Amino acid sequence: MNLGVATFHWVALHAVVYVLAALLGALFGGAISLIVSTRSARRERRARYGESLLNALTAAERRLASAAEPQQHGAVLIEPIMLREEAVAVWSFTELASTLESPTGREAMRAWGLQLFDVLVHGASNDVQMMWLFDRLDLAVFLTSAWTAGDATGSDFARSGTEIANMFGPALRGQHPPDYGQRPT
Repeated sequence: MNLGVATFHWVALHAVVYVLAALLGALFGGAISLIVSTRSARRERRARYGESLLNALTAAERRLASAAEPQQHGAVLIEPIMLREEAVAVWSFTELASTLESPTGREAMRAWGLQLFDVLVHGASNDVQMMWLFDRLDLAVFLTSAWTAGDATGSDFARSGTEIANMFGPALRGQHPPDYGQRPT
């Protein structure tokens, strides 16, 4: 009878080990799945918010260009160009995008969105202001494109315009730029 009891204890011990191993495997597998799905959802939201913000910035640039072009105004615009609708869109998409960042990044993005809102609402009333506004929109597109691609963080929204242009503006970054030929003269 001792042999039967010993066998029972041996089987019971192994059964407990197998059950614990299965539970630990399920727990770790579930945790890994949760982490992967959370990161995937975060990437998707970042892409969606970034794309919406880029669309709003592009709309502001198009409206500014179309409002300025036909006037043939000289140094002073016939009528000031104000971009209130675009300002609201840019601000709201920046607020949504900032929710994906750390507290420091969130604060920087919100301050940037509020500043850009103010710039767009006030618009431009002369050529100098219009060119300055185009420059601000270009910087916003550079930074938003980098943020959407994951190359910039929310904290980068606190950088100066010069830093943004140098870090995220168009430039050949590779060692071997492609040869597309020369522009004809």
